[in-house]
Amino acid sequence: NPRIKVEVKDGHTLRIVEKLITPDNSQTFTNSYIEFSVGKNAFGYHTKVQNYNDSTFSHETVVASVSRDSHFYNNTFSFEGAMVRNNLTINLEDENCEGYMYGLFLLDKKSHVDNNTSVDHMKPNSYSNELYKGILDEKSTGVFNGKIYVRQDAQKTNAFQSNNNILLSEDATLHTKPQLEIWADDVK
Repeated sequence: NPRIKVEVKDGHTLRIVEKLITPDNSQTFTNSYIEFSVGKNAFGYHTKVQNYNDSTFSHETVVASVSRDSHFYNNTFSFEGAMVRNNLTINLEDENCEGYMYGLFLLDKKSHVDNNTSVDHMKPNSYSNELYKGILDEKSTGVFNGKIYVRQDAQKTNAFQSNNNILLSEDATLHTKPQLEIWADDVK
């Protein structure tokens, strides 16, 4: 049950690559939480590679708070796992900040990966781009549940969301649910 807090100071850049691997024939449960705080005019990069065996259960949460004139990038690559749930939240808390979410999941056997994302545009002139892709084979299942919030004060927001998937067998299934909640008038 690791809990990690990462602080990117004003004007700095930080890159983290997280490799999560479980050996064959071991049953594992992971419940992790990583919190990023990205200062003003800073860049945070987080790449997660999940290469689990078919007996791994994992619940992983990443939350990023992004300040003025800053960027946060998240890349999530998921390969196998009995049940893997990825929760990713990016809070764009000030003007001129950007959030990027990219995901790729390649599944076979009876693997299940559940991706839940959320971007909250709180102030004007913010930008987000979200792209998740999945390739599923055999009896694997996947979920993409993406939410974009644009608050009333977040005028001139640009937000993109895309989820593309390929099912290689008739037994593979994927549930996709893109969601938008927009309270501002001048958005793209």
